[in-house]
Amino acid sequence: MGDHLLNLTREMDDIHREIQDNLGELTPELEARLDECGHALALKADNMAVFMADLKARVDGLKQFAKAVQLKAKVADNLRERLLGYCDLALGDKPEIKGDLFTIKRRANPPSVVITDEEALRRTCPDAFEKVVEWKIHKATVKHAIEQGTTPVSGAHIQQTQRIEIK
Repeated sequence: MGDHLLNLTREMDDIHREIQDNLGELTPELEARLDECGHALALKADNMAVFMADLKARVDGLKQFAKAVQLKAKVADNLRERLLGYCDLALGDKPEIKGDLFTIKRRANPPSVVITDEEALRRTCPDAFEKVVEWKIHKATVKHAIEQGTTPVSGAHIQQTQRIEIK
C-alpha cells in the first residue's frame, strides 16, 4: 500500500470489495488492513487540510501585499499629478523651462469630442448613435419556472453540485 491518496482510496475500495465477496464477513486480516488504510487515509486528509490552510494563508497574505502595492502606486501617481501641476505653475507664461537633462513645456493634446447635449446631437448627427442591446438571464426566474413545472423549460436545468469543506 502506497502513501499516495489515489493508492489509499484504491486500497480502501479493494478492501470493501473483498468484504462484499466474503458476504459481509470481516476477517481479522481484512479488519487489520481496513484499520491500517483508514488511519493512513485520515493522516493524508489531515496533512492535506494543513497544507491547504497554509496555502490559503499565503494567498490572503499575497492579496494584502497586492493591496499595499496598489496603494503605494496610487500615492506615487497622485504625487506625479501634483508635480505636473507644480510644473504648470512654474511655467507660468514661459514657453519652456530648460534643465540640464530635461525640458519642461506645454504641448497641445489631440483634439477630443465633448458631448454637451445628446438630444441635439441625435437630431443633427444621428449616425453617431448605435443601439446596444444586452440580454441578461435572470436565473432565479428560470429556477422558479423549472420548480413550478407548469411550463416546460428548455435549455436550462437545475443541478446540485458539491464543494469541499474543511472545518
